[in-house]
Amino acid sequence: MPSITRRLSPYLLPFLLSTALLAIAWTGLSWQEAFRRQQARFAWEQEARAALARLRTTHTIEAQIDVMGAGLIARLERAMTAAKAGNPDRRLARAAPRAWHRSFPATHRPPGSQMYVFRLAPDGTAALVRGPGLASKGGRLLTDLFRAFTEASRQGAFPPAQAGRINRLTKGAFGSDAEAHLLAVHRRGRLTPIDAEGRRAFLFWDVITVQGQPVGGVFLIFPGAIEQQARPLEHCLEGVRRATRGRLLPVLLPVPQVGATSIPAAALRPSPSPRGGKGPDAREPANRRGQPAVGPRWARSAPRAEARQTVRFLQRIDRARPDLTAEKTWDLAGRWVMKGFFSYDEPYTAWVVSREGALVASARPRQLLLLALFGLGWGIAAIGVLFRSDHAVPLRVAFPVILFLLGALPVAGLLGLGWIHFDTGAERDIQRTGREAQNWIASLDSRSSQVLSALARASQAVVQRPDVLRWIYDPRPTALPPAARALLSALQREGLGSTTAFLFRPGEPGLVWPPTNVAGLSNRPQLDIFAPMIYLAHQSLQPIDHPLPPPLLERSQEWWLTVYAAMGASDSRNLFLDIEEAGEFGKAGREQAVFQISHQFTAGSSTRAYLMLQMPTEMAFRAFFFRHLAQAALDPARTCYLGRFRAGGCELVFPPPGSPIWSDPQARHLARLLHETAYTGTGRLVRQGDRLLVTGMCARFLPFVVGLQIRVDDILNRAWRNKAGLVGFSVVVLVLVTLLGRQVSQFLIDPLLAVERGLQRVTAGDLTVRVALPRADALGELTRAVDTMVEGLQERRNLGRFVPGSLERVLQEPGAGDLEEPRLVTGALLVSDIRGFTTLSEREQPEDVVRMLNAHFDEMGLAIEHQGGRIDQFIGDAIVAFFPGEAAGAARRALAAALTMRAAHQALQRQRRQQGLFLYEIGVGVAAGQFLVGVMRGRERAEFAVLGPGRHEAERLEGLSRTGSHTRVVVGEAVHQMLADAFVWAEIPGRQRAWEVVAVREGPA
Repeated sequence: MPSITRRLSPYLLPFLLSTALLAIAWTGLSWQEAFRRQQARFAWEQEARAALARLRTTHTIEAQIDVMGAGLIARLERAMTAAKAGNPDRRLARAAPRAWHRSFPATHRPPGSQMYVFRLAPDGTAALVRGPGLASKGGRLLTDLFRAFTEASRQGAFPPAQAGRINRLTKGAFGSDAEAHLLAVHRRGRLTPIDAEGRRAFLFWDVITVQGQPVGGVFLIFPGAIEQQARPLEHCLEGVRRATRGRLLPVLLPVPQVGATSIPAAALRPSPSPRGGKGPDAREPANRRGQPAVGPRWARSAPRAEARQTVRFLQRIDRARPDLTAEKTWDLAGRWVMKGFFSYDEPYTAWVVSREGALVASARPRQLLLLALFGLGWGIAAIGVLFRSDHAVPLRVAFPVILFLLGALPVAGLLGLGWIHFDTGAERDIQRTGREAQNWIASLDSRSSQVLSALARASQAVVQRPDVLRWIYDPRPTALPPAARALLSALQREGLGSTTAFLFRPGEPGLVWPPTNVAGLSNRPQLDIFAPMIYLAHQSLQPIDHPLPPPLLERSQEWWLTVYAAMGASDSRNLFLDIEEAGEFGKAGREQAVFQISHQFTAGSSTRAYLMLQMPTEMAFRAFFFRHLAQAALDPARTCYLGRFRAGGCELVFPPPGSPIWSDPQARHLARLLHETAYTGTGRLVRQGDRLLVTGMCARFLPFVVGLQIRVDDILNRAWRNKAGLVGFSVVVLVLVTLLGRQVSQFLIDPLLAVERGLQRVTAGDLTVRVALPRADALGELTRAVDTMVEGLQERRNLGRFVPGSLERVLQEPGAGDLEEPRLVTGALLVSDIRGFTTLSEREQPEDVVRMLNAHFDEMGLAIEHQGGRIDQFIGDAIVAFFPGEAAGAARRALAAALTMRAAHQALQRQRRQQGLFLYEIGVGVAAGQFLVGVMRGRERAEFAVLGPGRHEAERLEGLSRTGSHTRVVVGEAVHQMLADAFVWAEIPGRQRAWEVVAVREGPA
C-alpha cells in the first residue's frame, strides 16, 4: 500500500485541480440552466396572460364566429387581390368554399348552415355568386339587402327614401324583430340572432374590400343549434392549446363558491365526443351548455391519464391554495401555473399549466457528458501511465500541466461568471426595451387625449374670428346661414372638414349646416335632438330682470322636450353645458367617433347665440397616431405598425394591406399579434430571434392597435462582442500561463533534465559531457558541481591507465569489503612482452620507440577489453591483463584476446613495413587458476596488484613463447587440459609442460 500511495501521489494534485475545473464547469452549466429558466419563465408569463385573455374573450359562440368570419373575409380578400385577371364571379365561387371550410371547423358549420356570396360591381350593383357549396335560395332578396347593408355601413344610415322598404325586406328575411339599421350599421362582422323561416338562427355578414373598394361580401346563416353543437368552451380550450402549440394546457375549474352540485364532474375531465349530434354521454353529464372544460381533441392530443392527473393536481391546488394571486406565475410541483378570471356568465376559474421540464432544457445531459469526458480523459491518462515502463509521468510534462491547471481555475471561473453576466445583462436590456415599448404604447394611449384638446383649441380659435363673430351677432334672421358658412369655411381651413354646425339664437328657430352629411343623409334629426337641450340651457342661463326669449322649437322638437323632461330636465340641460369650450368625445353609428363642443356668445349679461359643433375624429386620431409613429420610426431599430379594431380582429391601417413589408415573416407574425391583441384586448411581448414584437391597445377613445418591431441585434451583438472579448482574454491568459509554464519549466526543469541526460551519458562511459549552465543560482551551482564530479571521474579514468585495472573490477564486485585486505579471485592472467625491446630501445630513436609503444598498447588494450579483460599493469614493454570469472571461461576469453592481439600485431607490422619503420615481435603467455588480489604497501607508497603462483606461471609461459613457431601464444598444462578440444595445439619442445596455440578448432568444442 505505501508503494502504491507513493506511485499515485504525483497524480493527486493534477486530479484535484482538474476536479475543481469540473466543478466550475458543472456550476456554470447549472447557472446557464437557471438563466434559461428565467428567460423561459418570462416568455411563459407573457404567453400565459395572453392565453387567459384569449379564454376570456373567445369562449362564446359569438366571439368565435366573429373571429372565424374575420379570417374568412381576410382569405377572400387575399384571393381576390392575388387574382390578376379572370371572371370575378368564378374566382369567388372557387375561393369561397375553400375559405369557408378552412376558417370554420366542422363544429361551427353544423348541418343547415348556409353561405351566400355576393359580388359588387364598381357601379354599386350586387350579384349573387353561384357555385358548389354556396346557397342560392332567396338570393334576390338577400342580394338587395346586401347592397343596401353595404351602403348603409359606409354612410352610417339608409337613404330616407329607401329606409322603410329596406326595413320591410329585413323583417321579411330575418324575422319581425330584425332591425335593418342595427344589422347594417352596427352588426357588420358580428354574429346576430335572427329568425330564419320561423326558426331561431344566427346571421353573420361582412364586406370584401380590395384596396379600400368593396368588391363583394358574404351572408352566413347558422341554425340555432350551433350553440349546442359548436361546443364553444371546448373549442376555446382547444384553440388556446393549438395557438400555444401544446406548451400550455388550459383548464376550467368550477368556482368553489358555486358548489359541486351546480357544476357537473364532466367539466373537470375529458369526455368523449357525442354521437349523432346528441348530448354528452349520460354517464358524464354536461354543464348547462353541454361543454366539457377539457375537450376530446385535447384528450386525443395528450395522454388521457396525464390530462386527468393535471386536472386533479389543479383541483388540489385550488382547494389548498385559495390565496394564489391571479395573473401571476406560481412554481408548484415542477409545474408553472397561472390562474385568472374567466367570465361573469360562466362559473369557472381559468387556469393554464405547463410542465417546467417541457419548456426548459435541462443541463443534466451536458453535465453528464462533461463528467464522461472527465472520466475518459483520466482513463486515457491512466492507461498511458500504466504502459510506461517506469509508471511515471515525465517532469517536463507534469509541471506545465499542473501550472496550466492552476491558471485555468480562475480563468474558468471568470469565463463562467462573465458569460452568465453578459447573457443576463443582454436579457435584462431586452426586457427593459420591451417594457419601455409597452409603456410607450400606454403613454401614446394616454396622450391621445391631445386630439380632443387640439380640436377644442381649433374650435375656439375659429369661433373667435371677427368675420364669424360679425355674422353670429348680426341680429337679422338671415344672418345665420352666412354665419354657418363662414364658420365651416374657417374650420375647413383648420383641417376640420366634415363638421356639422348647429346654431341657435333667442326667439329664432335653430339652424343646422350643412343640411345633409357626406352620405347625403339629412342632419335634421340631430337638430331636433339638440334644440330642446339649448332651450333648457337658455332658460337656466338667462337673468331674471332682462330675460330673452328662448330659441323657437318646432313640433317634432317639442316631443323631445317632453322626453328630456321625463329623463330629468337639468340633466338634459347639462348635456350642452358640460361640453362647453372643452368638448367631449362620443360615438355616432358603428364604431364612428365624433367630437362635440358647445359655445355661447354673450353680450353683457345675456346670451345672444348658442353653437354646437359635431365633427368626426377618425382621421384626426389617425393623424395623431401617424405623427407619433413616424417620430418613433426615426429610430432605425424600430418599425411601427397601426391597426384599427374591427369585429373579430383588426383592420391593418399602416403599412396598408398589400404593402411589400407584409411579406416579411416577422411582419406577418406581428400582424397575427395585432389581430390577437385586438380581439383579446391584451398586449403582447414576444421575442423572435433578434426582433422584439410588441403590441398594445390604444382604446381610450378609438380602438386602435399599435405594434412595434424592435431590432435588438445591437444588444445581442454587444453581448457577443463582450463574450468574444472575454473568451479572447481567457485564451490570452491561458496562452500566457502556458508560455509561463514553459519558461518556468525551462528555468527549473531543463537544468535538472540536462543533469539527468549528462549522468546517463556518464553511466554509458562518456566522460566528455558537460552540463554547466551560466547561471548564478542554486541550479547553476548544481550543474557546475555535476561537471566537477564528471571531471573527477575522467581524471580517475585517466589515472586508471597507470593504476592496476583490477581495482575497478574488484570495486564492482558485491561485498568487496575492505580493499586493504588481499582476496583470492578466480580467473585467467595474460602476460605479453615485446621481443628484444632493450636492443630496440638502444638502437632506435626514443620518440620512435614511444610512438611504437603507444600504438601497440592501444591495439592490444582494445583486444583485451573486447573479451572482458582488464589491464592490470604496463611493465615497461610488457602487458599484464586479468580476466575474472570461472577458470575455463576466463582462459577461453584470454586465449581469444591473445589471438586477436596477434592479428592486430601482424596488421601493425604490415603498416610499419609499408612506412619503412622498424619491426618487432611479441609473445603471450596465459595461465588460469586462483590469484591473490590486494594492496601491497610500503611506508609511503601502495600498489594494487595481482599475485600468486598463477602470475609466475604466466610470466614463465610468456618467456617460452619465443620458441614457438605458430602463434607464439603459450599456455600451461591446466589451461591445455581445460581447452584441449577448443584449439589446435603444438607442444613446446623439451620438458616445459607448455603448449602453443596453433589455431581455433573448427566445429563445436
